[in-house]
Amino acid sequence: MAHARALLLAVLALEPPPPEALRRATAPAARRAAEDAITELRTHLAAFCADASADCAGWARAGECARNPAFMRDACRAACDACEPSASDAINYAEVALIALRNAQIARAAAGLGEDGALGAREAALLRAPAAPAEIMRALPALADELASALALLPPASASAPPTAGAPPTAGAPRHRSRSLALNDGHAAPPLGFGTWLLTGEAAYAAVRQALDVGFRHIDTSENYANEEDVGRALRDSGVPRAELFIATKLSFASSYGGPQARAALERSLRALGVDYVDLYMLHGPHADARVLADTWRSLEAARADGLVRSLGVSNFGLRELRALDAAGLTVPPAVVQNKHSIYRHGGSTDYAGDDLLAELRVARNASLVAYCTLNAWPGLARPLADARVRALAARLDVTPAQLLLRWAVETGGGALTRATTRRHAVENAAALDTPIGRDALDELSALRWLARAPWNRGPPEPEVPAAGTARAAKTEL
Repeated sequence: MAHARALLLAVLALEPPPPEALRRATAPAARRAAEDAITELRTHLAAFCADASADCAGWARAGECARNPAFMRDACRAACDACEPSASDAINYAEVALIALRNAQIARAAAGLGEDGALGAREAALLRAPAAPAEIMRALPALADELASALALLPPASASAPPTAGAPPTAGAPRHRSRSLALNDGHAAPPLGFGTWLLTGEAAYAAVRQALDVGFRHIDTSENYANEEDVGRALRDSGVPRAELFIATKLSFASSYGGPQARAALERSLRALGVDYVDLYMLHGPHADARVLADTWRSLEAARADGLVRSLGVSNFGLRELRALDAAGLTVPPAVVQNKHSIYRHGGSTDYAGDDLLAELRVARNASLVAYCTLNAWPGLARPLADARVRALAARLDVTPAQLLLRWAVETGGGALTRATTRRHAVENAAALDTPIGRDALDELSALRWLARAPWNRGPPEPEVPAAGTARAAKTEL
């Protein structure tokens, strides 16, 4: 045991301690969070080699396993005989295990029992991340059992059911309509937007009409969502004046990058949407060729000067990619960075580089982060909406967990996208900014990222941010 303790201390030497907001947790709250994470882990392990759709066998017979391997591996592992775990599988499953394990240790400390040395050795093993994904996956069922046994030794939690938030509002225009996100180019955007990823055809049309009806005015789409025509039809049929709408779309296809190609892609989107201009046009991701990236951005700057676009932005960019735009000597900086932003992945990352990005956007660039996938686990497995602390905090504040998380995303980044297909959820999400939640609640939510932080999901540190007004020093490539 002494050897395991020494190993733990060595492995964790570079890891920060739990944030104060987590150390203040009560034993029942931390225990419930650990138990929920164990349940999540066991559920995912049991379904690892299961098919997610009854159509998987037919797709496999039609050759989709070879034609569309990424999708089929995720959705149809059994049908495609793809049950050998990948490195990303191991990381995503280990992340849930780490959240359970660290919550269990916090629960022990809160109960006055101190740290469990055996669990400490398990944490050290997790943080070492064995090279073979199958090795870590084989270890996880036993870890779940060990964690459950350790929690059973704690003093019994309250017999009362976990608190649940009240029903979301069902009537009245959301007050967030009067709130705006000031962009660095003088324009403004509604801080809450309605995203349309994975919505196509009549489903996209109906969802956008419903979103507009409950108060959303910021609608987000992309050329690769295959729904711009459906979104445009919903916008026209809604009767909402164009001046009240904030329409955002993106250049996404590899063939759309480049000077002339970017202009053509934008004009196709305008025709599909049925509008003369869009309020925000973004690059959906970076490009490996610096010259192509620069030519693409200059084309967007020209489109902005011609009145086809009001604001420019980027999506899925980190500090390195933003600085690649700087190096090209461009004249219009991005007003918006649209990234994954959730309690476990700040600014798109599980590591502290996400906070570096947020700080630079606020201070050096005066740019806004618009969050996507704040409520769901993608691209990992840990679900923010399932976190026991999120649910308990939402109940204390008399908001729903979704409203709490969306408000956190807006307060920490500037804006957030959400999506709903039912009216109840659309109304719930639209009211996310109607109730203030306070700094303590924001800090408590931000601290949850520590639970998932490990060497294998933390990249090299980002280059330091230069002082304002100074020349940018040469940066180490990541």
